[in-house]
Amino acid sequence: MRLRQRGAALILFATILVMGFAWYMVGALGKAPVANSEREVKTALALQEAKRALLSYIVQYAARPDTAQPGQIPCPESLTLSQPGETHSCSATSIVVGRFPWKTLGVDPVYDGEGEPLWLMTRGFRDPPINFATAAGLTVTTGGVATPVVAIIIAPGRPRNTASLAGTLTGCTKQNQMVDGRNQATLVPANFIECGVTTGSITSPGNADWTNDRVIAITAAEWADAIAPAIADRLQRQVAPAMYDFYNTTSLASWGQRFFPNASTFSTPASNSLCGVVDTFSGMPPTATVASGTCSTNWDSISVSGLGGLLSPGACFLDATGIVCDFSMLLPGVATPQINITAPRVGYAYRYVDTSQITLQVTSPVPLLPSTATVNVLPGTVSSITGRGTFRFQITFPLLAALQEVRVRIPFATDALAADARSAWYVTNSWDRFTYYGISQAASHDAAGTQCTPGGNLTNCLTVSGLPASTPPGDKRLVLVLMGRALPGKTWGANLDDYLDPIDPLAPVPADNSTAGDNQYTASTVTATFNDRIAVCPFKLQNHAGTDVTLCN
Repeated sequence: MRLRQRGAALILFATILVMGFAWYMVGALGKAPVANSEREVKTALALQEAKRALLSYIVQYAARPDTAQPGQIPCPESLTLSQPGETHSCSATSIVVGRFPWKTLGVDPVYDGEGEPLWLMTRGFRDPPINFATAAGLTVTTGGVATPVVAIIIAPGRPRNTASLAGTLTGCTKQNQMVDGRNQATLVPANFIECGVTTGSITSPGNADWTNDRVIAITAAEWADAIAPAIADRLQRQVAPAMYDFYNTTSLASWGQRFFPNASTFSTPASNSLCGVVDTFSGMPPTATVASGTCSTNWDSISVSGLGGLLSPGACFLDATGIVCDFSMLLPGVATPQINITAPRVGYAYRYVDTSQITLQVTSPVPLLPSTATVNVLPGTVSSITGRGTFRFQITFPLLAALQEVRVRIPFATDALAADARSAWYVTNSWDRFTYYGISQAASHDAAGTQCTPGGNLTNCLTVSGLPASTPPGDKRLVLVLMGRALPGKTWGANLDDYLDPIDPLAPVPADNSTAGDNQYTASTVTATFNDRIAVCPFKLQNHAGTDVTLCN
């Protein structure tokens, strides 16, 4: 009986041992794919978190009022590891690869499912011009389909050894990543990223034998949609007020008249001259910066009066920076010569005379005689027919001045928008080529007696529907429409309909921003079929405290 009991116990023990081993094997086999799946999920979440952080940084950087290149993409971390987590200065044209700059972006370090830090690849989007037409310089190929992208975030996965693989794979270079010191400076990107390190053309997830990289990218469309609100906000807060200040004060000071320059006739924006045209009040902005050819606003004529018998006229001539005139003071007395200089197309461009740059050089060969003089600017004029501007000023000499040599230099008219810190980014990055420009004829240099007085006579004002309740719709003198990226089904060409969008007819205020010359515009929520964004003057909004804030008036 005792032997039987021992035998039964052994059988029972063996059975338990076999069942336990089988249970262990089932559990072990079941856990392996779960662990791999968890790593993939962690990698995917890390890539998504990094993409959100990168896009958020690009947007908030673009929205800063002092950002000179809105839409700029930050550089990766330096391969030297000199400043972990921070961006470094990088090439504006070459492919740049480095670890993800988490500290600069304001997030915690980001790791993939294998515990490897993420990497970032960029190309371009550093120097101006940066705008909707800036070409994506990188490519991600998935399932045989290549997509141009502006940035690639890479989860490198565990190191691999592809040096012993047979054959070749396009875009891949054989590399043994399992080397000592791979995480020490200076990092070698090929020790982390298997395919596309040098070409900027990443294949994901790719051939399992050649690469285990996982990537996420920012497409050009995603980048454009992300920064468009920031660009539109800066149009309203910076560019429109800069233009309105030109209308309100700058044009009056130089040309004796308040005016917005005429628009350039709309044509393909990429090749538009951006030169204002007579009797044109909507189209492309008149922001041409060239000082020659058909857009020239350089001085081309001069006249001098008031010399009397005290002054001997010398010569006036053009040099590379403006007009220079020489005079000689013959006799003691008060002399106030007047100089009139004219330039073409002043009514069609944002130009002013920077009086601080007018120089007056007076020399006297006679000791103790005063050698001073002053410049007094007189009201200028703008022709309502040709747009030609006349700038006028007088030179006043002291009573005892005699035998003096005088040289006066008047610079060419200055580009007001490029010189204004609020709008310099706008012209430098060619955002004017993505902006539709409309002005009230009443606020142009050839107003012809029409009206548009916000708060008073609104005849011939522009009307913008859909604005905040704090801003009246029918008193606008200036409208800027940011033309968003080309929507699906549209190709940028020569037609205004390719750029500006109609509101759905069922919307509360149906309108079509692409109807030129009707003085009617609509601001509305951006949708899949409408991405126009509008800035206007006058404009005011309510802040968080419910107080009206005027941005331009």
